[in-house]
Amino acid sequence: MAEGDGAGSPVALEVSVRVWDSANCSKILDDSSIDATMVCAGGVKGQDSCQGDSGGPLTLEKEGKEVLVGVVSWGIGCGRKSSPGIYARLSEPSIQKFIQSYLGV
Repeated sequence: MAEGDGAGSPVALEVSVRVWDSANCSKILDDSSIDATMVCAGGVKGQDSCQGDSGGPLTLEKEGKEVLVGVVSWGIGCGRKSSPGIYARLSEPSIQKFIQSYLGV
């Protein structure tokens, strides 16, 4: 997909993305609303989440196992160089409470 202008894939795809620190993410996006509930990842041209991927997983390999650390939330375009996607940070207590309220846990 070329910066959000192409057609999506009918099958689930996987891509490796780089996780950004929050300060650099805010600076690149020129957006001070990046906070502790968010994690930024991507920024390599063509490797990103896009429209239709919301709620999809961001995983990290830990001790040989994939661990769910975030879910696709939003971004500016798709697959743009130096423009990461924004994911909900699942380790953040407010995000956990939000999810639990919908699961009835």
